[in-house]
Amino acid sequence: MNKFRFAAIAVLIFLISPKVFSQQWNTFGNFANPGDFVGTTNNAPLEFRQFNIRRALFTSENWPGYNNIGPVNNVNRIFVPSNSGVTQGNVFSILQLGDDLDNNFERDRMHKGITMGAGNDIFWSGIIQDPENDDNQTGGDAVIAWGDNEDPEDNGPDNFRFLFISNFTSASTGPNSDQGRDCITPQG
Repeated sequence: MNKFRFAAIAVLIFLISPKVFSQQWNTFGNFANPGDFVGTTNNAPLEFRQFNIRRALFTSENWPGYNNIGPVNNVNRIFVPSNSGVTQGNVFSILQLGDDLDNNFERDRMHKGITMGAGNDIFWSGIIQDPENDDNQTGGDAVIAWGDNEDPEDNGPDNFRFLFISNFTSASTGPNSDQGRDCITPQG
């Protein structure tokens, strides 16, 4: 009876296996049949996991638009946390990296850009389309923005720094140190 069960399970697995799509790495490459894909056919976010730990989240959302730029439905969003235990309630940029970002920093213009963050600190780089709100769709402004708490009692605001670095050594200051040499700070 055990041999019959084993054979039945083996046949069942053989019949089901063509319906299961996954990627495998081997020296011959990854082969896909027409119509195969890695993904999902429902509206739920797509999680990429390794050892059952979330490594990335692919999702979409309806973007409301801003200035004279109209709304866009089903825009791509990718969230890559720095820690597998981090979740993100709202992925508001095309690419978001880091820890759970404070959604109070979100601006509608952040739709076209990259956001990096750690808790209450964010860095955003992207394009503000039609910044003058004059219905001029021919250009936009390239922007770098950083955000932090404003209260000095909460160790804020943090600096926006440009660092020059060189070959890392045991130096405690200068370009060979861990943080390099500051070139520009808010103080000048």
